[in-house]
Amino acid sequence: MAWLAVPEAVLGVMLVLGLLTRIAAVAMLACFALSFALFPGGDAVDLIVVPGLAIYLLAFGRGRLALDNLFHGSHVLSLAAAARALDHLGLPALRVLAGIELVVLGLNEKLLYPQFGLHFLEERPWLNFMAGLGFAFPNDLFVLCAGLVEVGVGVLLLAGIFPRLLVVVVAILFSITFTTIGVPEQYGHLAYVGAAVVIFIQGGGRYDLPGWIRTQLGQRVPRELPAAPRPAS
Repeated sequence: MAWLAVPEAVLGVMLVLGLLTRIAAVAMLACFALSFALFPGGDAVDLIVVPGLAIYLLAFGRGRLALDNLFHGSHVLSLAAAARALDHLGLPALRVLAGIELVVLGLNEKLLYPQFGLHFLEERPWLNFMAGLGFAFPNDLFVLCAGLVEVGVGVLLLAGIFPRLLVVVVAILFSITFTTIGVPEQYGHLAYVGAAVVIFIQGGGRYDLPGWIRTQLGQRVPRELPAAPRPAS
């Protein structure tokens, strides 16, 4: 699939420069949908955070430092109508898909198919820091615990529980792998880094479990408490 390198490179340049950002976001969604046909077997699910980023970019568009500012007056090129329709979905979509991404990675690479994680640790035994600290912690137990943590963080992020704190945890984990594995193998993780930065700065958006609980409690509590009876004079 070498021919895919050219459109992907063009999309990357457009996103870096902030050129026709929302059009590039639509193209990202199309590329992700195409990936299911080109790469059967569910491999594309491992990058489900990509459509989350695309929906976010489609909703919010360019930043301050972007060539899209040249087309500020063009509603066609900026897709302003679509942005207004998706404004309330940008952050929740990114948060939910990032959470699903962590759950999928925890299941696929650690809990359901632990051989992938075990092979990874066999090549890099120092990543089992529990054993390095002197604990009796075999690699299979480390892979199990890592998978449970990854799935747990993903579920909490999906539900919108402490999203900023969770992405800090994810950032710490990625920084450890970044320093121990090296730069070339981390290019595929840049999408996760981008999602983490957005959620840390802007939060998780609407449609989260804490917000739903607050709404339910607010409906059951009267706005004004009845006045206390006056004491008899």
